[in-house]
Amino acid sequence: MPSRCAIWARVSTDERESGNQLAEPHQRAARRGLQVAAEYVVDGASAWKGEHREQLTTALADARRGQPTTIGNTS
Repeated sequence: MPSRCAIWARVSTDERESGNQLAEPHQRAARRGLQVAAEYVVDGASAWKGEHREQLTTALADARRGQPTTIGNTS
C-alpha cells in the first residue's frame, strides 16, 4: 500500500486560482509513489490575517491521525 500524502494549496489573491497549482503536486506525488489522500485548498485567504487557520488546523489534525502521513505545499 503506498504512503498517503496531502496537498496544501493557498492563494492569497483573487487574480490567481489554487486549481492551477494542483496538477504539479499530483504529478510529484505520483512520481514518488504516493497516494493523494486529501487536498487542503484555501483561495483568497490572507495568511497575515489568519484566514487560512481553519483549513490548517484540519490538515494538521488529519496528519496527527496518520491520514495523511505527509503534507506537501504547492510553492
